[in-house]
Amino acid sequence: MPNIKPPSRGRRPALVVALLFALAGISESSRVPPKGSIASTPSAPLRTDGRRRSPAPPAPHAASDALSTRAGGTVHLHIHSAIFYGMLLSFNSGFVNGACLSGLLSSDGTKQAAAAVTGAWTNGALGAAAGQWGQFAFNAKCIGSYAGGSLISGLLSPRPEPFAAGPGVARSFGIGAALLAASAHMSAKGASATAFLYPAVAACGIQNGVTSALSSNLLRTSHFSGITSDVGTFLGQMLRGNNANKMKMKTFVCLALSFWCGGAVSYHAASKFLGSSLLFSASLYLLISLGLLMKGDKSEQ
Repeated sequence: MPNIKPPSRGRRPALVVALLFALAGISESSRVPPKGSIASTPSAPLRTDGRRRSPAPPAPHAASDALSTRAGGTVHLHIHSAIFYGMLLSFNSGFVNGACLSGLLSSDGTKQAAAAVTGAWTNGALGAAAGQWGQFAFNAKCIGSYAGGSLISGLLSPRPEPFAAGPGVARSFGIGAALLAASAHMSAKGASATAFLYPAVAACGIQNGVTSALSSNLLRTSHFSGITSDVGTFLGQMLRGNNANKMKMKTFVCLALSFWCGGAVSYHAASKFLGSSLLFSASLYLLISLGLLMKGDKSEQ
């Protein structure tokens, strides 16, 4: 494990922008939910036997209206559009993960996953058990960064609705763009072998928090252990004649292949552009953020 060097104390404007963007959105996201939202919906009525009735599923949006808006700037996604964007974001997280795991972005060849922290939990435990506190601290920072990114998504979208992207989602992706831009800058500067990893990991935490919450865990776009397990489970069920999860299995396979392709492309991009390759992912987040904000603004006019 390489020696952990202290991060540079130079200016990091992108990180400052991300922090200010988060603080600006928390107050608006913490307002009482409007009438008709999931958070304001009363609990399901009781049946005569004392059990609660299952609430009726939300009506699907028309297939011809892949992106619809409502008052308050919320953009509703049709299921097929949501899957498409899930595949795009899976490609993106595979790209970021591959770039960070390649070792090409670190000045000493450090390789660390950014899209998931399962390995960081184990490596941190091994470091603590062996008395290698540098290893423990490094992995603890990665875990904290990922959780911090998910925390940001939760603060900005405290009451998510299925397949409905509100202003908090747009701000979350805007912060993710700033974090990835900061990661690219820190990698290019080379002041620390590992400092650039933390904002990249936090950006992946934001993405996974947003997509998991908005899709009720259908579109998990940053880590694929659970998806891989689900694909095996669903395939076994289908081989025994149960096709209830056939659509989910197809979706998960598409997400996993998109993630794999992102990792493959990242190798060539990182080999040529090094840390600047992360600007591709930052640009994607920024486009998503601006697109949602513009679409939401039109609905309020």
